[in-house]
Amino acid sequence: MGGGGGLFGGGGGGGGESESTSSSAPWSPQIPYLIGGTNTQGDEVPGVFPEAARLYQSGKLAGEYYPGETVAPESAYTQEARSMIYDRAKNGSDVIDQATAGMTGVVNGQALKQNTGLNLLNQYAQSSNPYIGALYEDASQEALSALNANFSKAGRYGSGAHEAAAGDVAENLANQMYSNAYNQAVGAAGTAAGAYNQGISNQIAAANPAQSLGNQAYTDAGWLAQAGASLDDYNQSKVDAAVDRWNYNQQRDMLALQNYLNLVGGSYGGQAESRTETEADGGKGGGGK
Repeated sequence: MGGGGGLFGGGGGGGGESESTSSSAPWSPQIPYLIGGTNTQGDEVPGVFPEAARLYQSGKLAGEYYPGETVAPESAYTQEARSMIYDRAKNGSDVIDQATAGMTGVVNGQALKQNTGLNLLNQYAQSSNPYIGALYEDASQEALSALNANFSKAGRYGSGAHEAAAGDVAENLANQMYSNAYNQAVGAAGTAAGAYNQGISNQIAAANPAQSLGNQAYTDAGWLAQAGASLDDYNQSKVDAAVDRWNYNQQRDMLALQNYLNLVGGSYGGQAESRTETEADGGKGGGGK
């Protein structure tokens, strides 16, 4: 019979080190598009940074100011409207001047002095009709002749009754003739005065719209100015479009480079490396009998 002994277990130990490294460098296929070079397909591609340097050196990173006029010239309509307004404001209006003169004559009494009917009335009041005397003499001679004949036939010529009747005939005839003549003259003068006064009234009525008529020149000029302003706006829009086109062309290379950078310069992540090293110690054990 025999026996033996043994080691039921044996032990061993081990240890190790690990190391990780990372890099923020661009993605390698991305690099040629940033600095220029050959891409993964073997094609030469421009780099963003060299192109930016080239634009900077050529002065194209800041475009030139538009070389032309940035304000459109005024249209002929606008210039003519301004001239019309200036002429009206400086020289006035004949219509308003005439209305003012007429109203001034009414206010200061000059218009009444030109009233021929009123002047005739004043003349009649201060003088007599040079023709009425001759007419009266003729009429009175005829009337007295008839009266005398009648009294002669009656045998009473030269009597007191004859003289009284002759005086009455003369007085009545004078009153009738002079009164009628004066009344007719006064009536004619009154008609003329009324007609003149009506003319003054019409003149005053016509003066009321004179301001509106005189200002019609401003109205016409205003409408012409609106037409000119519309044309000026249109011409200015063409200038603005030319300026916009110029500015776009000045920035076109820079915009293209910016768009190119947006396409190729995205954050695609860096490269990361990780390395682990491990060292291990082993143990021995045994026995038997």
